[in-house]
Amino acid sequence: MREDTQKHYEERVRRVVETIVGGLDRDLSLDALAQVACFSPYHFHRIFRGLVGESVREFVRRLRLERAARALRNEPTPIHELARAAGYESHEAFTRAFRAAFGRTPSDHRELATCPTWPTCPSGVHYREDGRCVGLRLIAPEGVRMDITIRELPERSVAFLHHVGPYDKVGDTWMQLMRWAGMQGLLGPRTESIGVCYDDPAVVAADELRYDACVTIAAPLTDTSHVQEKTLPAGRYATAIHVGPYEGLAEFYNRLIGQELPGQGLEIRNAPCLESYLDNPQETKPEALRTEVFVPVA
Repeated sequence: MREDTQKHYEERVRRVVETIVGGLDRDLSLDALAQVACFSPYHFHRIFRGLVGESVREFVRRLRLERAARALRNEPTPIHELARAAGYESHEAFTRAFRAAFGRTPSDHRELATCPTWPTCPSGVHYREDGRCVGLRLIAPEGVRMDITIRELPERSVAFLHHVGPYDKVGDTWMQLMRWAGMQGLLGPRTESIGVCYDDPAVVAADELRYDACVTIAAPLTDTSHVQEKTLPAGRYATAIHVGPYEGLAEFYNRLIGQELPGQGLEIRNAPCLESYLDNPQETKPEALRTEVFVPVA
């Protein structure tokens, strides 16, 4: 079952790759590509990055630049037109990106003779080894596998504050919430601190990221002038614990969602991920902080 699910994920990602390759001039929105793959929009980007090794944006950018590189060698198309086709509004921006990718300017590249060992096939997504095409290379998990547990979470009532902005700024929101909860006498040994993460910071602009800082409550609030109240629905989640600074969570998510869960035969649901903070960052060194990550699964 696990192997079948892994292959199923890979085939769905291959469909997305084919869609991108066949439509580099189209508007390749993440929502549209998620529909092609039949993946949850919440998690598609991390699944793609985990299996392909590049974000969708990086993948599209690379393919467009490689297409431009081939055209420079084989076509008389003006460089400024190739720049626009690659998604660059100015010749200067295109030149900077091209130099970063290939180590030379577009003009210098055009002057080179056709190289028989060009590193990709004409499709732009097949890699070569020893001159032999080995097809689309998908990444398999390496090293020690994550310790993943499946948990059925109950419905829970929470008091929360909504945060919009960079995830590394949610500390201020948490301080406000915990100060309020302490004054209300709501903090106890059974109180859970839960973060609801709505967006992937690799996709959504930092100032638009949405996040809810939540603490569980045992009874309805009598005063909601400072915080809001809602119910977190019950559901099935795959959980794993990240140990280390919060800055490392993004890469942890990429591996967990893009590699580990498909490898264990788990289908991801269309719902936001949750985070449970097991240590007080005011009292624990960053390298020892434990964050339990909850990914919704079917």
